[in-house]
Amino acid sequence: MRHFIIILFLISYSSFAQEVVIENDSLILWQKDRKLCWDDFKGVKQQPKDVHLIHQVAACGIEFKENFFQKTPEDLPIVDVTLYFNKYRGWTITDDIKILEHEQIHFDIAELHARKIRKEVLDLKAREILNIYEYMDIVDSIFKECDAYQDKYDDEVLLNYDRQQEWQSKVAKELEALKEYEYIPDNE
Repeated sequence: MRHFIIILFLISYSSFAQEVVIENDSLILWQKDRKLCWDDFKGVKQQPKDVHLIHQVAACGIEFKENFFQKTPEDLPIVDVTLYFNKYRGWTITDDIKILEHEQIHFDIAELHARKIRKEVLDLKAREILNIYEYMDIVDSIFKECDAYQDKYDDEVLLNYDRQQEWQSKVAKELEALKEYEYIPDNE
């Protein structure tokens, strides 16, 4: 179902490691066993621009947080990428389970791209690339790819639940293929 998706790219310039939030009043860290529920959507409800467009009934608030400009002892940049659902950016005017599944797939697509970033960052580190701008270019490129993928998903599943289920399976397979790049916080 087409809807408004908010993806915020927040870059932290802190040189100190921050404790990872798993879940609090406003954020939910993406985790394979923690699926979204409608109670997570606490943002201000919005009315569809066209009352006949029943697919404009929810938005998934997704935030990528990257931590740049820290360095390892070998002078390699540290790029930590965590993915959150922001409860106050997500909103809904429905309780339809199929639409909730649709929003979860958006969250999963964002995780897929977070894993791609982690993979590329590890590749740059393995090649001992010190230039932070190469890391930032990779992150920017994958963010753009994620936006296009999210749009393609919406376009292909619009009011077509069977197609949505195909996408759910497709994204699950892609996540599995990049399983080694799943972020699992140390403080669990």
